[in-house]
Amino acid sequence: MKGIAIGLIIFLLFLPSTQVNAQIFIPFSFWGCSVLDFTDNNSGNFSEGTASNIAWNGTDMALTIGQTSGTYTSGVVDKRRCNAPFSAFTEFSWTSILPYGKELPSTSELTTDYPSLASSTLMSSVAGVWHLNGSGAIADGATISSGGVGVNGVARNANGTGLTYTTTAKLLSAVTFDGVDDRIDLVGYTQTSVTQYTISVWVRSNGTGNRVFVQNRGAGPGRSLTLGMGTNPGGCTATNGRVSFGLDSDTIWIGRCASAGAINDNNWHHVVGVWSGTAGVAVAATQFTIYIDGVSVATTNRSVGTAPNAPITGSGDTKIGRHDAWAVFYTGQLDELAIWTRALSATEVEQLYRRGANRVKFQIRACVSPDCADNPTWLGPDGSSSTFFTELNNNNIPSTGLGAVRTASPVMTYADFISLILPNTQYFQYQMTLESDSTTLVPSIRSFTTSY
Repeated sequence: MKGIAIGLIIFLLFLPSTQVNAQIFIPFSFWGCSVLDFTDNNSGNFSEGTASNIAWNGTDMALTIGQTSGTYTSGVVDKRRCNAPFSAFTEFSWTSILPYGKELPSTSELTTDYPSLASSTLMSSVAGVWHLNGSGAIADGATISSGGVGVNGVARNANGTGLTYTTTAKLLSAVTFDGVDDRIDLVGYTQTSVTQYTISVWVRSNGTGNRVFVQNRGAGPGRSLTLGMGTNPGGCTATNGRVSFGLDSDTIWIGRCASAGAINDNNWHHVVGVWSGTAGVAVAATQFTIYIDGVSVATTNRSVGTAPNAPITGSGDTKIGRHDAWAVFYTGQLDELAIWTRALSATEVEQLYRRGANRVKFQIRACVSPDCADNPTWLGPDGSSSTFFTELNNNNIPSTGLGAVRTASPVMTYADFISLILPNTQYFQYQMTLESDSTTLVPSIRSFTTSY
């Protein structure tokens, strides 16, 4: 910690889990001063906050089930209450039970930082992560950086238009494919001698017909584990926008297609295909599982041709957004692609979904008045009221989010944000927003600490 650290650990008093539509008033059980090792005996300095659609669930401040957004405004922190020197605020941090709104790191996070993680081995057997971060048009031959693990991609955009980075993304940024000639080649990565496999990607498209997200068949007989949507040649669906995942080769397609729930609605969806085979045993449709938005979906089995035994191997470079043998290109956006050479569990897949579907956002302000009646502007990382501190800043280039993703829980150090100017006043306040794409899987916060 920089300067003199004062921990403001939030443990809220018990409140009923139900709530009325009006805003509710939430008292703090204590504000602690770590410089003097104060805990809950400093009751004279306890503060109070207000919440809307957020409630204490016994261990955490959580978004109310059934809601997609909620806000919490903290009480006002007086840095002088601990008789500490009048030094500037330096940083803040928070803890949550899971990573929310956070890209995948190159190594596994630990349950000591995120206690509800399914395990501390999520990134074991990961073949590659591609955050698809950048800005502007992507030239033919441009490098598409990996997320610290796996090979870099090479952009292929023969007509020079269409392939672009966009902030219309699920996380930091995404790549738009025009459906005409855009693809990304993972040069040097071939799906090789695998008996288990997982592909995870965020998808936003209104495309019809056959659209492939990831495949490794090459132009012919490679045995690819192909993830896509639409009217695939395997014949298990003739419905636009339904997800398919299966073994794909010359005269062979063995796998599953979603029985319902087309995803070509121009909204973001998390799509995961999991295959769990056994060496020496024939590939079967029942070995495949499709997850959409964190949930295993009903599927239709399809088997065309003679099934080979596992392990299976693709051909050439794995491709994003292109299937050579079928002569089709993907149209829409893709974000946060990852591949594992193991079968992820249902809980791991759900938590992957929640990394994008659940979000925790903060703004801060320094006040002159003890009750912040001077009403200074709430500030985000660029020093304006239009941005928020999130887990996207939890990397080694926090101001842009383009650095290596950190595995530890987030710490926002103000010196890392050159456009942020937080006045050196006596009083501090923060505002938290919790958001979710799901009304049942909701984010929560266990603690918040500010330091000076």
